[in-house]
Amino acid sequence: MRHLDTAWPTTDLVVLVPDEASYIAAIAAWSPAARWPVLIENDAGRADIARFVRAFRPERVVRLASVGSLPAPGEALRAAIVAAACEAWDVPDVESLADSWADRRFAPPGVIITSDAHPAWAAALALAAGRGQPIIWSDLPQRSVNTAIAPEHLDRLRTDLQAGLESLDYPWRSLGDAIDAVTICLNVPGRVPIPEQKAALALTDVVGRHDDSSRFAYTGWIFADSPARAAYQAMCALFLQPSSAMLFDGYTDGEPWAHYTVNPAAELLTKVGFDTQIIAAPNGDLSAWRRRTSGGLKASFIHINTMGNAPYFDLARSTKGWARDIPPLHVPAAVHIIHSWSAHSPGDPNTIAGRWLEHGAYCYVGSVHEPYLGAFVTPTELVGRLLAGEPWGAAPRHIGAKPWKINIIGDPLHVFAPRLDRLPASTLNGEYVDLQTTLEAHLRDRKFPEAIRELTLLGRDADAVKLLAAVLAEDKIQRMGEIAWSGLGAAFRAGDRAMCRRLYIIIIAPDGPIITPTPTSILTAEQARSPSTRWARDLLWSKLGSDLHAASETDLALLQLNLREKRPELDAIRLANELARRGRKADAIALLTVLRQRITDAQQRQRIDRAIARLR
Repeated sequence: MRHLDTAWPTTDLVVLVPDEASYIAAIAAWSPAARWPVLIENDAGRADIARFVRAFRPERVVRLASVGSLPAPGEALRAAIVAAACEAWDVPDVESLADSWADRRFAPPGVIITSDAHPAWAAALALAAGRGQPIIWSDLPQRSVNTAIAPEHLDRLRTDLQAGLESLDYPWRSLGDAIDAVTICLNVPGRVPIPEQKAALALTDVVGRHDDSSRFAYTGWIFADSPARAAYQAMCALFLQPSSAMLFDGYTDGEPWAHYTVNPAAELLTKVGFDTQIIAAPNGDLSAWRRRTSGGLKASFIHINTMGNAPYFDLARSTKGWARDIPPLHVPAAVHIIHSWSAHSPGDPNTIAGRWLEHGAYCYVGSVHEPYLGAFVTPTELVGRLLAGEPWGAAPRHIGAKPWKINIIGDPLHVFAPRLDRLPASTLNGEYVDLQTTLEAHLRDRKFPEAIRELTLLGRDADAVKLLAAVLAEDKIQRMGEIAWSGLGAAFRAGDRAMCRRLYIIIIAPDGPIITPTPTSILTAEQARSPSTRWARDLLWSKLGSDLHAASETDLALLQLNLREKRPELDAIRLANELARRGRKADAIALLTVLRQRITDAQQRQRIDRAIARLR
């Protein structure tokens, strides 16, 4: 697997496509002589594209024109997907593909099971073409990934998989033969219920085994709310290699925790050239976490030792971090977390796994239930395996263990291995335009929101901030709200606190300043123009709210206007405590009282009542 993953030449190019039909066509243009990342560009996907480009650092980024419409789900779409996977190997059909593989003395390392009706088919196509894997089709209905799979659906998944495997002319029944990996590219539940125990097993530790529980393949799982996100996860696994690491250790000394210390793993990573940082107890409390992650994370491999539940994680000195404390990612990351329940509901961004995935993690390992510490390999063993080239689907697993509660999200064949030198970016077939060309045109035409977006997609955050500063210095600028929105991410990543503050004020009040530091007036103000995305609010809280002692009155006002959803009282209590510290106890109590009137959740109200009692 390592040989194919690193030996297939990669062109120093990123291709952006406007739709799914063009995505299929762009992958069909791959060949054994060259391939390149292909990402689907839409409003929701631009942050992922920029994140990918910052990591991949291509010579060129180009945008292809649309090739037409996508066939409706069904035989026509399946045929188009399979045809593209074959064309990427320079053959016309599946039969010719098998002959070509035989001529190359190549056997597929795994299979992919997917459905043309699920958005994750986009990942299935990329991994089938990029890794040389047959696609097995399933008609399983889409279901929430945050639930437990129905027994009949699990049976159907395993039946479809086995039937597909038996139709192939490759050995698959034992580890070490040809097919040793299964990638589930389906929006299906990730938990397998154990009703008699009121517990659950991980889907990826159940699928890939025989009836006697012996393993024949290591399994990974890709789900997505759009083909654009599925394509992102696959392209990261195919084309990116982690080169920096952040290791957080929330455990104390003593048994059995000492076996899971991150220090030896950090030494291994540093020895092979990773830029490595550690946050460890007793200094790893919530304040330290927020300070160290206030500008987002630049690490491409993240390991965390902690305890907690699906929505929160415990840190040193009895402090507790919530999903909202997970920082935005500058670059795509592979994340491994030793923590109970973190992957219980991975599609919910208010849980640990959900927030990491929303912020750009393309691979994730975590537990769906209480696994106990011994379910995880130690950080040292994990890192040693990954650096030795063991794939993502196998490195976190105990050899010979029975099915248990750790889910592997992402491409199970992703390996940490050095790449060959890239081919120079060359001319592509079809209509395309270089982003550098469109950037120059936007600047010439004074289309500043578009120019800032292009700079961001090109990974040029510092240049985007320089342009923002120049534009905002002018007296009369059109489309101020769009300009601020397009530049917010760049200003955040560039570490420009003042610019972040300024842009957020423009977003909230493009027609003039309305920011006041009075908590009650802000909470009762019209919220229609307030930013509504978790992404933007997470940037704001990470940059301006990581250290409230250092926050200005305007910062506090902005934060009060942007309490985050699901558990707004958590943000409000932090703000109230800071107001009280500044001698504004009456404002602090007013802030919490107004919020209490707006929420109905009993647990949230109890938190507010306790906070008010402490203030009084």
